[in-house]
Amino acid sequence: MQTAALSAYHTGEPQRSPIKSCSLLHETDPRSDTHNDPYEFVDNTKKALFYLWFHASFVADRCLRLRKAEGQRHLDRIALEETGARDALAQAFETQKKYEQVAEGQRLTERRDLARREAAALDEMGLRRQGRQG
Repeated sequence: MQTAALSAYHTGEPQRSPIKSCSLLHETDPRSDTHNDPYEFVDNTKKALFYLWFHASFVADRCLRLRKAEGQRHLDRIALEETGARDALAQAFETQKKYEQVAEGQRLTERRDLARREAAALDEMGLRRQGRQG
């Protein structure tokens, strides 16, 4: 153990290292009571690095899940917009079809009227010729 001497908090008792005081890292080890063990720092560093790696992978997994959920919400929003756009497009095509049907009906009516007038004019011309000849 090492003694930490802080001016305001000096108690004279040996202080544990931050790595040893962590309940997750503290395990019963036959070498834990030995002083100045050269491998203690390496073992504690390995443990700390493992827990840091584990925590980082947990955070990365959580971040990945959050990004995936955000992406899914974005895709759902796009799907709703697509549905709305399809409905608006279908309504616009329906309106255009109605307009085209009305316009086609007017064109057919005008053609019929024109054909009727032409037929009447030709009939009148035919009657005039017969009246001259006869």
